[in-house]
Amino acid sequence: MTKWKLLHVIGGNGSPGLLGQLGGQYRVLPEELIEQEIAAGESRTAKLLEREILRPVVRLGREFELNLTAARTLRKLMKHWSPDLVVCWDLEAIEQVRAALLGSRKHLPVAAMIFFQNDRHLASLQVASEFMDLTLVCGSDRLARWAGAKVPRCKGVHRIYPLFEKSRQVSDRLAFRQGMDLDPQSICVFVPIEGKLEDVFQGLVACGIVERIEPRLRIVISGFNRDRLDRCYHLAQKTIAKPILRIVEDWDIRSAIGACDYMVQVRGDFAESLHVIEAWGRSVPVVGNTFAEPAELLVADQTYRDAGKPMSRRFACGLYKLMNDAPLRTALIENTSRSIAQNCSQSIYRAQVIRLYQQLAQ
Repeated sequence: MTKWKLLHVIGGNGSPGLLGQLGGQYRVLPEELIEQEIAAGESRTAKLLEREILRPVVRLGREFELNLTAARTLRKLMKHWSPDLVVCWDLEAIEQVRAALLGSRKHLPVAAMIFFQNDRHLASLQVASEFMDLTLVCGSDRLARWAGAKVPRCKGVHRIYPLFEKSRQVSDRLAFRQGMDLDPQSICVFVPIEGKLEDVFQGLVACGIVERIEPRLRIVISGFNRDRLDRCYHLAQKTIAKPILRIVEDWDIRSAIGACDYMVQVRGDFAESLHVIEAWGRSVPVVGNTFAEPAELLVADQTYRDAGKPMSRRFACGLYKLMNDAPLRTALIENTSRSIAQNCSQSIYRAQVIRLYQQLAQ
């Protein structure tokens, strides 16, 4: 059987959740059918992917924005390797691929992975759809409808829910907590640091309010953005009575989420919600407000505890309610586990992606 070639391109501004999706897809696609390669447009992202996937990574430059060096390097790679399909994982990647294809006479299909709605990025998608054979792969039905209406010139729009890798779960929560010098009886709450910092701060303060009632509560944050981690730590020092914050200095948040009892995610606008999928699959109940995607899987007080408007006191009340309402906690865990199995499992994701990629690569 002849393999076909798939090139993943990520520009360098990817979140841990996005990089986790890329790494997950790299792992679940069959080696006997598809030969894969990854091009990363920023050195830090390339190193993280290299550590995660354990394969050589092509670095296109050290800047987040598009630059001529990155475009020339990618053009050279694509000419030499001759992929059958290119998958772009962020808007920087789309810009780099578009620049690399300028002047090329070869027909090369391109798929863009889209996990949240952002009107500011529409111009790039619209321009790319005019110059490339572009297909949009969206993480929810609502997002697919939005993309189809906003980018009518693209070749097609498909919905594939994000992937949850069961094999990547943490096997020993207690060992993980001991590694952070946490009491095994502590109540750990994970707070994602991606998105608007004011939203992250609301979540941290909410946990601090609950800690005054429940002293066993500890906050866990994780990420590779050192500046964000430091700012969150300094905020906690100023606004929370005692040091209850623990930092996991690792880009892969799966271990951190899996070792926690709850997750608080504050969103003031449309933003990536990939962390929610990770929490659901690990039976970690979530307190949040209006999540962006996948919209149809996020049902208030059925798959997450709805805290209403993004205010720290509201989220504190939502978290305290969830901590003291065992039936609600059980119902959320059962509903989300069922939703993950029906929509985000490896087998379903693998079949859908292979079918779509084969269709595009023909």
